[in-house]
Amino acid sequence: MNPDAKRVDEQKTRGPTHMAWYVVAFLDLLGQQDVLNKITALPNVENREEVAAFKQKVAELYKPLYSLETFFKGGIKPFKEGSVNETAFLSSEQEMLKKLRSTPIFYRLFSDSLIVHVPISNSTGKFQCHAIYGVLAAAAVTFLSCLVHSWAIRGGIECGLAMDIEEGEVYGPALARAHRLESNVAQYPRIVIGEELVRYLQMVAGQKAITEEERVHARLATRSLELLAVDDDGCTFLDWLGNDIRTSFQKREELVRTAYNFIIQESVKHKEARNSKLALRYTLLRNYVESRLPDWGIGLQSE
Repeated sequence: MNPDAKRVDEQKTRGPTHMAWYVVAFLDLLGQQDVLNKITALPNVENREEVAAFKQKVAELYKPLYSLETFFKGGIKPFKEGSVNETAFLSSEQEMLKKLRSTPIFYRLFSDSLIVHVPISNSTGKFQCHAIYGVLAAAAVTFLSCLVHSWAIRGGIECGLAMDIEEGEVYGPALARAHRLESNVAQYPRIVIGEELVRYLQMVAGQKAITEEERVHARLATRSLELLAVDDDGCTFLDWLGNDIRTSFQKREELVRTAYNFIIQESVKHKEARNSKLALRYTLLRNYVESRLPDWGIGLQSE
């Protein structure tokens, strides 16, 4: 029997029995369609200028996508290797954190998006708040890093049921909800957090912790909630310029200044083009950034 066919049959057989709870993040690069539309045909291989221009377009297309994955990988690395600041935890709790670092965090590129998923329950423990906190923090780092390079992203992160189809790939309601938050709810460059994930973190943070593991997860859930804020429309979103991220970046104001300058440029560009949709979106992003600038010691800029 064909090995691939056998694998498909096995997946069909196990089907819903492999359904479990996951936290899924869906991060989407904005503006990629404009770059894609520039590539309409293959170059004449005998024309060096055409070939060079074509290669430039392909590089322009792929670089943001590659960087999106690279930024997230760099952001999650401290949580996998234990280089993140854990001094707030007792020595015995730090031993527990070492165990939690083995929680699998999967991520893969799909089209112009990055999909991240974390199984909530596995061999490392009942809860996976260390991994969830890591995903939230890495997403915040990724968001700022992309803006620094003049790329905007939008995203959704939610908790729900899904099937682990194969290593690195998940499918189910959790993915659908994360995608819906990104495509239908976020509206402007921000990362919206789903209600189920917020409730889950609140439940863990508010539990009557008895065991050391429960105490550690409760503290991690509390720290995760501190990475979130509520926007003017009532949506919970990732506070990527909040106090926790500011501490992690060691107050590297130059990064925020660069991102801020890009946002102003985009806002002005879309206003001048009478593009009301994009002008409004960057105005909303600018309003958020300017509300956080005083904490970073950065003054407001005029257009």
